[in-house]
Amino acid sequence: MAADAWQALVGHGGEAMPLPREKQEAWIDAVRAAIAGTDALTGAPASAPRRAPLRRRFKLFVSYAPEDDRHRDDLDHHLASLRREGNVDVWFDARIAPGEDWRARIGQELSGSDVILLLISANFLASDFCVDEEMAHAVERHRQGTARVIPIAVRAADWGQMPFAKLRALPRNRRPVTLWANHDEGWTDVAEGIREVIASLSE
Repeated sequence: MAADAWQALVGHGGEAMPLPREKQEAWIDAVRAAIAGTDALTGAPASAPRRAPLRRRFKLFVSYAPEDDRHRDDLDHHLASLRREGNVDVWFDARIAPGEDWRARIGQELSGSDVILLLISANFLASDFCVDEEMAHAVERHRQGTARVIPIAVRAADWGQMPFAKLRALPRNRRPVTLWANHDEGWTDVAEGIREVIASLSE
């Protein structure tokens, strides 16, 4: 409708020409609809534009205790939009193939990731491998500026003076996701925060 009205306004040669009354009305309706963000014919809200993929795909590494496997699943589901937009690849140890050297593969993925997500819980803090291997490697890469580390409060735990405690955590209020009345709202807050970080890294 807007294209027809504009063609009627400028003419096929690009020069302005008088509009018949019905064309004037159509053009005005199209302009009003564009300003209001609605369809000129139906008045329904216009479809939201698809987000353009970022300039490159970012690699996310998820570090978590085995006891928090279901919470890692929840996070993975809430990152689906970022994956479908072609902006991220998410890796965690369940992707290690049978017979593969799991320790070497984890080290390889940690070293090659752009963003490292730490799913913090009492079980995570009690795990020597999570803290002494994955977290230590992640924090060192964050210190060097080669990766971004994001602690995610999953279940209530005393963070004390852990190296990641000084980093901005998600959810934004650092309230553990499992303490939210609606866990989906908590995970959505986490996913939105990760989206912001990915967007900032792409600039």
